[in-house]
Amino acid sequence: MAAPAGPPPPDFIPQIPDLDGLDAFQPAIPQSLPNLPAPIQSVETHDGYRFSDFLDAIQEHNIEMWEKDPNGRVLNVSAVGRKVFLSMGKIVAGIHKRGQFAGNLIDRIRIFGDQSVKFPFPNMNPNAETTLDRGILTDLIHFRWMVARVIVTSLPNYDHQMLSDTFKLFFSEIYIHHSDKYSIFQLLHPIFFDASDRMSFLQLIQDYLKENPKAKNGLRRLDRFFQQWWNNFPTRFRHIFDKHPTHEVIDSLLHGAFPGVCEVIVDEQIRSFHHDWQYIPPNPNRWRSFYRSLAQYFITKPYPFTVEPYRYQY
Repeated sequence: MAAPAGPPPPDFIPQIPDLDGLDAFQPAIPQSLPNLPAPIQSVETHDGYRFSDFLDAIQEHNIEMWEKDPNGRVLNVSAVGRKVFLSMGKIVAGIHKRGQFAGNLIDRIRIFGDQSVKFPFPNMNPNAETTLDRGILTDLIHFRWMVARVIVTSLPNYDHQMLSDTFKLFFSEIYIHHSDKYSIFQLLHPIFFDASDRMSFLQLIQDYLKENPKAKNGLRRLDRFFQQWWNNFPTRFRHIFDKHPTHEVIDSLLHGAFPGVCEVIVDEQIRSFHHDWQYIPPNPNRWRSFYRSLAQYFITKPYPFTVEPYRYQY
């Protein structure tokens, strides 16, 4: 299960993926890893919905999983979808933070009636058959497939035109190419953000740009996409925070000016610095001479989210 070819040069940002023929939208269930560990003793793994049962519940109870623009196209997830996918994403990111992987999310994740999520199985360690990179990649492929299955299940007469361009960025190839570097943004992608998360993320972007001035060079590429909006953004952004407005006010302004701004910023940062990131040293003490990637910066900050190492507690 090799990673796909590397992202093309960032001549145009963002690069909206073509979903036709994409593996994530195929009905066949992706492969899991071999030699999965047995369930933890004394844990009732039948509690909660299996993922297939959750898909049935979406249809049976007509659960709304998406927020849509005035034209009816999907912009991001609903409050229910946010809780389910962020809970799942934090669990998987926490497993990866331990240097481990899940191995089979589709069959082993459990979703409860209150939209909480558990993974009541042992984490897998790298071994002779499966490297850490392959384990992480397998988890991401499962996660992408699960999001796609919920899309197809919950949207009657689904076709790809029902998704906004910025929502489609979730399925970009950049998240599974060098998945060890980019997995955090696949699992905690901006399509899962609410108003508070978006505000926190944009504050994080400002802090990141102060630490990494070179990142601003890449953001200038967004003029092609944002045009006048991006030129006015820094001034408007400072003006908003000087007044300490509510999350809802900021969210309304951002979505009015440009829906999907966080999704596009993530796409831009990964594409602009993809080649440089391959040479970032692992020793944080040497970051003075090398800038950190946005993904590395994101995982160290408590906002928008805190990711704790995950192991099922029973």
